[in-house]
Amino acid sequence: MFFSAAEREERIVQYERGPLRIRDALAVVPDEAVRWRPRPERWSVHEVVCHCADSEMNGAARIRYLVAQKEPTILGYDQDEWARVFNYHALPLEPALRTIEAVRASTTLLLRTLPEEAWRKEGQHSESGRYTCRVIPMLRIRIFIAGSEFLCSRKSLIPRSRQRCAAWPMPSRRSAGPTRRTVEPGSS
Repeated sequence: MFFSAAEREERIVQYERGPLRIRDALAVVPDEAVRWRPRPERWSVHEVVCHCADSEMNGAARIRYLVAQKEPTILGYDQDEWARVFNYHALPLEPALRTIEAVRASTTLLLRTLPEEAWRKEGQHSESGRYTCRVIPMLRIRIFIAGSEFLCSRKSLIPRSRQRCAAWPMPSRRSAGPTRRTVEPGSS
């Protein structure tokens, strides 16, 4: 699928806004819930954000390989293994958020300066086959939308009973709800 210059710019604007979506979504997650895992094998909000930082770096490199290399092979990676090996749960959150913002800002500038022929370049992904420059920003947009929706989703984050996550009480209909966190660039 080829996009006109206007359609491509619309998608690049969406891509550019991804880090703000993550910060906005994270702002509604109560402090007590940020490191809570719905099940032992599932990631916490904190781990999702740390994964987004690694995923963003991988996506930025993939775009660069596709544009600069002749017939590149784009390597897949096991995200669960990365989360385990790099111990996402123990990493600080703010550097991950700043990484997402910096990598996305740099790549947004790159995308806006790519010549038309760069959008037609192709490579091979080690797991999924044919890979193009056109698809990467769209994938990154979808990943960030999915990630921010996960962070905002009360179904994903609020346990069904207080026993499952006593530190994060369910808000009553009369209450204003749990404490909200404010996450601003440069804050800890």
